[in-house]
This record gives sequence, C-alpha cells and structure tokens, in this order.
Amino acid sequence: KDNPPSLPARLRAADVNSDGKLSKDELVKVLDKLNLPPPYVNSILRVAGFYEGKELISVNAFLTHLRNRPALREKWENNLFRKVLTAIRKQNLSLEEAFTQLDTDQSNSVNVEELKIGLE
Repeated sequence: KDNPPSLPARLRAADVNSDGKLSKDELVKVLDKLNLPPPYVNSILRVAGFYEGKELISVNAFLTHLRNRPALREKWENNLFRKVLTAIRKQNLSLEEAFTQLDTDQSNSVNVEELKIGLE
C-alpha cells in the first residue's frame, strides 16, 4: 500500500495557482482531507495567522513555523514558569502557599483563569 502524501506535498498541491501561497480556503481543504476535528482546524488556522487578518500564507514559511513551534512553545512555557516563580518569591510564599492562594475554587487544581487572576 502506498504511503499518503506528506503535509508539504499536500500543501503544495493545494496551491492551485502555484504562487507558493495558500488562502484560508485552500488550507481548510487540506485540513478537511485529513479529517481533523473543527477545534484542531481552528487552532491551525490561528497558528497560520489567518485570525490576525492574513489573506495568504507562504507554504514554506508555514512549514518552517510548524517545525519551529515546539521550541517556541517550550521557550514560552519556560518564560511563564520563571514569571510565576518570580511572583511567588516576591511575595515570600512557599509553592504550597502560592498554590492555595491561586486555587480560589478549592478544586485542588489551578485553571487558566485562576492563574491569570493570580498573576495580575
């Protein structure tokens, strides 16, 4: 059985006018063929920049962005973790005390909203 086309091959095939760029509709067609759930499609469109007003994306730039995304996410997470630790230290709190303060609904977990409010 033949292997399915790679993502770069699928993206380039979707570039109907061969200008090296995809419209939102062209990218959605590729993603639909992959049977991705709508939330995944929306996330990919956001990552591609279509929710920032872009009308076209470069296929090569998009592929590069996807390849670099894990490293960028790790850097972002590390920076966020440093900010949280710095905020905790400034208040002279232990991690347990900070967690108790952040966990305003006392669910024994801290959700994104609690974290946002706690870091303000």
